[in-house]
Amino acid sequence: MKKRAVALLLLILVLTMGCTGQMRSSFEEKDLNTVPGIELGEVMQDGNRLAYSLSNHAGETMWYGAEIRLETEKAGKWYKVEPVADFTAEIYGLSSGSEKGMRLNLDSFKDMRSGTYRLIKTFYLTEYNELRKMEEPGKERYHVSCEFEIKK
Repeated sequence: MKKRAVALLLLILVLTMGCTGQMRSSFEEKDLNTVPGIELGEVMQDGNRLAYSLSNHAGETMWYGAEIRLETEKAGKWYKVEPVADFTAEIYGLSSGSEKGMRLNLDSFKDMRSGTYRLIKTFYLTEYNELRKMEEPGKERYHVSCEFEIKK
């Protein structure tokens, strides 16, 4: 009887710990920060806001949207922090040799606590469109990331 009770308790414990509701990161380290010269600068926390910069020294224009992915580290694994609302769909260009200061309100994400986090920004490099005779975002996605700590 005791063995069954211990086994049941262990099963409940494993199920409870395994069902945190957070989705594991879909990014592997080898897929991040693969374009030399494109970086997210140091993340600074000011109350409930984060300030960081996106810099481009890659030799060509990079294209990015408003969306930023936030992930939290737990026991050596990364988990996505769910946003409260969707980001807008605009796309912006950042020419080589430029830097753009950005801000992120932590209220835009669920369940923010103290801990280790990383920002991940998706971007595209320029392709020249022969039909339109202009530069535009390419089709291949790249990702730049930066780790930081949040103190609540």
